[in-house]
Amino acid sequence: MENLGDSVTTLQYNAGILSLGIGQALWFWLSVLLIATELRLAFGMFLQINPYFEPFATLWTFTDPVLNFGRLLYPKVMGWDTAPVANMALLATSLLGWISSFLDLTK
Repeated sequence: MENLGDSVTTLQYNAGILSLGIGQALWFWLSVLLIATELRLAFGMFLQINPYFEPFATLWTFTDPVLNFGRLLYPKVMGWDTAPVANMALLATSLLGWISSFLDLTK
């Protein structure tokens, strides 16, 4: 019989693989969300783009939580809404920080 104290059990191995898969999926979808938000802000500069027709309506719906979350919580600085910038900075920091360290992508 194998000594379980010296090796990793099947349950521990499967839990590790599952958590790694969840971390990679989270990293991927947050990266897609950040890129889509930057794309929406770039498209917003062009006045000829109507965000109420496809494919822009889906982009606007997908990125609304990033740009509108916490509007009442963040202060306005001289009439400028800081919520989109703060939310994108928080999203980028989480991508580069704890998710990358969790996945060990820097090595």
